[in-house]
Amino acid sequence: MVERAAVYCRISQDTQGLALGVTRQRDACVDLAGRNDWAVDHVLVDNDVSAYLGRERPAYQELLRLIAADSIDIVVAWAPDRLHRSPAELETFIDLLERHRVNVVTVQAGRWDLSTASGRMTARVLGSVARHESELKGERVAAAAAQRAQQGRRSSWLPYGWRREVDAVTGVTHEVLHEEQAAVIVRIADELLAGRSMNSIARGLTTDDVATPSGVPWKPQLVRRLVKRQSNAARREHNGIVVGEAAWPAILPGEKLDRVLALLNDPARRTAASTRAVHLLAGLARCGICSETMRCGRTARSSARIYRCSGRGCTQRDADRLDELVVGAALTRLRQPDARKLLVASRNGDAAAARAQLEADELQARLDLAADQYADGLLDARSHLRIVERLRPKMAAARAAARAALPTPGLADLVDAVDVHAAWDRLDLAQRRAVINALLTITVHRPPRTGRTFHRESIDLRFGHDQG
Repeated sequence: MVERAAVYCRISQDTQGLALGVTRQRDACVDLAGRNDWAVDHVLVDNDVSAYLGRERPAYQELLRLIAADSIDIVVAWAPDRLHRSPAELETFIDLLERHRVNVVTVQAGRWDLSTASGRMTARVLGSVARHESELKGERVAAAAAQRAQQGRRSSWLPYGWRREVDAVTGVTHEVLHEEQAAVIVRIADELLAGRSMNSIARGLTTDDVATPSGVPWKPQLVRRLVKRQSNAARREHNGIVVGEAAWPAILPGEKLDRVLALLNDPARRTAASTRAVHLLAGLARCGICSETMRCGRTARSSARIYRCSGRGCTQRDADRLDELVVGAALTRLRQPDARKLLVASRNGDAAAARAQLEADELQARLDLAADQYADGLLDARSHLRIVERLRPKMAAARAAARAALPTPGLADLVDAVDVHAAWDRLDLAQRRAVINALLTITVHRPPRTGRTFHRESIDLRFGHDQG
């Protein structure tokens, strides 16, 4: 009776996707089966799949199914470590082979006689040796990665924003900025700091036909992932920690990246579209009677937009007329010769933001140290919890202070603009609201008489630097 064989081939890494390693294994295994007159009914291949990392191996699972179904008599492989590098997995395999009386033959190590204690011991020893080799390889890879990180070099692949260039004189390959891609990162950072939302930035990149790293459409998540990389400021990370200066050129100055990270990491940052204001003065204008904010609604009769007191409904105003009044006052003020003094608080805010962010970073470092000491057994759970409870509120407050001290989005562009109206038109709603909030206090008083007249005199507009 001709014995039925299944050939199993596996290679851990196939970086070029050519499957040359498994092809050589398959040819040798099929040749071995032919010399023994076994019928090869199945050739199962797991290409570019590690047996050490515990990843799903579809072909191996199919092999187990064939054994359990009594569909084969012999498993043929290149070497024992092509089948397993995990002792636990090996024990399950041995048990399955014994129950279904299936033999294993390898090109490199010959036949496994699992019907005897000595044969099973040999299989287990070979499995332990394979596991040991995998662990040694893992240690070498980790050590090499740590060394590259300390030297500021990349691990392997080249990310979006850079390209490799060969020096014509020395022949040495080094990294330089990919001008077009780096400009996209700069654009994202600038627009984010100018107050634009992730959705708005993604839409703008799509509208301008800017190519994404992988050809997929621009999404807010992709925009966020690209702009917050520490590598953008030529900082080398290893296991999520900045370990030094990188060997490649920076796309963003470190100070700008820190401002971006402070903005993105602020717990108070609200990004959900469902909670974002959609009216210019909603939440900014206040009722002059009860001091509550004004919210936007519509009249029952004409469905016209109105701002109404959110407290007791003390007063209301035509929303379009109030928007027009406030914007006109703001742009008139920005056209004045002394408009640049509006930036004083913004510039002072840069230093304040940096100080607050430094404090937040130091507190985070202390929290990380406490976590490491707890993991190493140097702190008990109660001490660790006490440290966390004391430092986390301070860190949250420092981050909030850093966010509050950041320059007002869009204000500098308006002050420096030749055409203030055109610059205003280029701002999105979030930027316009930020400018209005920075410049003006808007108080809506009860009009002297009812009717459709707007009553400009009942609207109190005060610029921040003119108050007090």
